Amino acid sequence: GWARWREAHPPIDPLRFDRPLSPCPVAGYRYKASVTDPVFCASLNAQGMRDRPRPEQPRDATRVFVLGDSFLAGVGAGDEEHLSWLAEEALARNRKEGERPVEFWNLGVPHYGTE
Repeated sequence: GWARWREAHPPIDPLRFDRPLSPCPVAGYRYKASVTDPVFCASLNAQGMRDRPRPEQPRDATRVFVLGDSFLAGVGAGDEEHLSWLAEEALARNRKEGERPVEFWNLGVPHYGTE
């Protein structure tokens, strides 16, 4: 249960939390592109998103852009444990023949908020 989960997901060291981030004059922060950070438990793709690699050109897929803060970005969660990954996988498993695939692009970034 809980003890095993905590062992597999150690707390994030707040002093090293910002390693995969870089300053952005418009948004304040943005992810660095193509980073894998074992401390942060995250891989970032070439577009600088907390997401799987994505093609630059649109495919025959419906794209859902999911915006949010560190909760959506999946801070502390593994690459295959954050919300957008799980939603995309669930839809892919239940997709019927002939239906277009759905891609959930994770645009969540830590330090973003509603204020």
